[in-house]
Amino acid sequence: MRAGSEHDFACDLGGERLGEHGTVAKAPQVQLQALALDAVGIGRVLDDHVRQVGLLGDRAHAGQLVGGETHRAHMGRRREHLDMFDRVTNGTAEHREGIGCSGLVGHGEIHGWKGYGRAMASVLSDDQIDRYRTDGFLVLPGFTGLDACAALQQRATEIVEAFQPSERRTVFTTNEQERFTDAEFLDSANGMWCFFEEEAFGPDGQLRQDKSLSINKIGHAMHDLDPVFERFSYTPELAAVATDIGLTDALALQSMYIFKQPHIGGEVGCHQDATFLYTDPITVTGFWFAIEDATLENGCLWAAPGGHRTNLRKAFKRAGATNNDDDDGTVFEELDPAPLPAPTDLVPLEVEAGTLVVLHGLLPHWSDINRSTKSRHAFSLHCISAAADYPSWNWLQRSPGLPLRRLDGSGRVAA
Repeated sequence: MRAGSEHDFACDLGGERLGEHGTVAKAPQVQLQALALDAVGIGRVLDDHVRQVGLLGDRAHAGQLVGGETHRAHMGRRREHLDMFDRVTNGTAEHREGIGCSGLVGHGEIHGWKGYGRAMASVLSDDQIDRYRTDGFLVLPGFTGLDACAALQQRATEIVEAFQPSERRTVFTTNEQERFTDAEFLDSANGMWCFFEEEAFGPDGQLRQDKSLSINKIGHAMHDLDPVFERFSYTPELAAVATDIGLTDALALQSMYIFKQPHIGGEVGCHQDATFLYTDPITVTGFWFAIEDATLENGCLWAAPGGHRTNLRKAFKRAGATNNDDDDGTVFEELDPAPLPAPTDLVPLEVEAGTLVVLHGLLPHWSDINRSTKSRHAFSLHCISAAADYPSWNWLQRSPGLPLRRLDGSGRVAA
């Protein structure tokens, strides 16, 4: 079947013809491999609530876009050949009056859904998507401009300068035997808090170095509370990457600015992100931005290629109890006793500033302690699918006053 005029996509799908202004009595039965449209890429089939209910083409996996060639330049050249119908749901299909393809693809607002057109344009090639599926991670050099990295770094510095630590001076560690969860950690789900490095303090309880060189990270809602972090996080390009790998309804859940300080930047033990941000099914995806060069010397990421094709080992849960300090506790629940890979079984991901590393939620990854004289700043944004179940036992719980936002900027979703 070939796409003809702009309204000819209201056509014969599965033996039923869709009227330009009306509905058909029987829903079209779309076979995933049956269509060969004269178009480079085809958009998703969406219902009134912008939830995906069907796919076209051979990339039918977790909601990915279709197409032979997926580069934006090709999409732009061939948009005049595309069309979409607005709804396929519950046995009916409707092509809304006055809406043609050329009015859909590449525009910023459709039926009140701002950002729709932005998420439609592919950023990744088929080869890159295949590599992500094979390895569980994808390295995209030069994804972010150095000016944007510098602006984020400057803002992080300002936040640390203004930070007034409490008497407890919360330390962040990924050592499961030493992990301590306090109210400041749990409350940071709805705020911005600075966490100290484990080695920041001397035996006398005082900082060994300036405060600016003592912070492990800032977390965990900067992307929704700070304008600079917000601009960095919610971009059409990042939303398109999420769509390309199958996360078509991405919600921005958690953000972290990681300093990996000189000399004391703590080791992050081998872990799977889904341990800490669990959904059913597992959908959490990490978007890790190198704000500075990440090298072997200053503690770059290491990952296990293909390691995402495995089980989740542990779940980090709220204990459901309150201690004497009125701080909710957390526990690790073992799901699979098999050990995660040792660092010797991982490969280093040395990257330059501006690189984006995409991390599957089940991918084992690790970073070593930084004993060098150079910091290794990074920004990490974790996203989940709006369609997945997010249990109430997850440590990170947004308040009703700060609901999650779609990565494409189209709206908010109740936490």
